[in-house]
Amino acid sequence: MRLQYDRTEDRQTRRNRIIVVAVLAVVFFALVIEACWVGNVIAIFITDAEADEMEGYEVWVVCQPDGVVNIRSKPKQSAVEIGWVTCGYRLLTNGKVRNGYLYVYDLAAEVSTGWISVRYVAEEQPKEIGERMVIRAQGRVACRKWMDGKIVKWYRDGDQVMVHWMADGWAVTDRGYIRYEYLESMY
Repeated sequence: MRLQYDRTEDRQTRRNRIIVVAVLAVVFFALVIEACWVGNVIAIFITDAEADEMEGYEVWVVCQPDGVVNIRSKPKQSAVEIGWVTCGYRLLTNGKVRNGYLYVYDLAAEVSTGWISVRYVAEEQPKEIGERMVIRAQGRVACRKWMDGKIVKWYRDGDQVMVHWMADGWAVTDRGYIRYEYLESMY
């Protein structure tokens, strides 16, 4: 008696395996493409290879009056806070950015290196303004949570705001950040 081998079951099993492998490959490549896209969008300074070859340069912290910005142990919001800095604080960096955090070093605090959110970093030293200014625009002007961040309020022509700092074309007000080009001194 000869045993018969059922080839239809093998073909169906093989077809199912191919489908599973194909689906996994598509998901994997989609995740890789998304990670690359996000990495390119976030890397606003320079690449890691270039950063490793560079000597440091200065950046400054820009935040709300009496506010602080956390320095973290790793480039993510859930990382341990290892220190903090206030507005106008000078930092040294090699320009390495990961997950929206800038690598900084030579901190004056006990911690020598860390990561700070790029949302609160300017390449220009903040200039203290400390005066009320008036909005001058044809239409509305956005007030943002941070530089180029989420809009938290709209102002109209003639509205007044208290401006504390100015850096990289942004004015720091009590409510958030406004492009300095829309502000005019009241005096």
